[in-house]
Amino acid sequence: MMKSGSVLLIGSCFGLSMFGAGFLLGTVRVLLVAPAVGEFQATLVELPFIMTICWYQSLCFVKKLDADSLLDRTGMGFIAFGTLMLLEVAVSLFIFHKTLDELLKDSSSAKGTLGTVCQFISSLSPVWQLLMGTPKRIDKAA
Repeated sequence: MMKSGSVLLIGSCFGLSMFGAGFLLGTVRVLLVAPAVGEFQATLVELPFIMTICWYQSLCFVKKLDADSLLDRTGMGFIAFGTLMLLEVAVSLFIFHKTLDELLKDSSSAKGTLGTVCQFISSLSPVWQLLMGTPKRIDKAA
């Protein structure tokens, strides 16, 4: 079992990296994909990519944390999700100047709900990886 400070730090970094990847892919989704197919369909196109990226980010952070216990990985995932949500709210309010009502309306739409559910699932990648027996590192094929 790792020290709680390590879990907090690595979980926060994982959440920050998830946010960064989502911000980049979200920009592509909004500017290029959504005008062609619509917002909800564009979200459906984006989700497999962002979830795959988060899976591999998780492997990197699990290796950094050297987390073998379910408790460490669960803590890392919940902290990552909290960090991700905090960053999303902060950027929405302070950079995009959305009101709290607009933010709640966006979050309660089908697209917003689907995105949040997938963010939660992705933030728990460290747990899924442990339960599936995924190694902490990816070896190159022999």
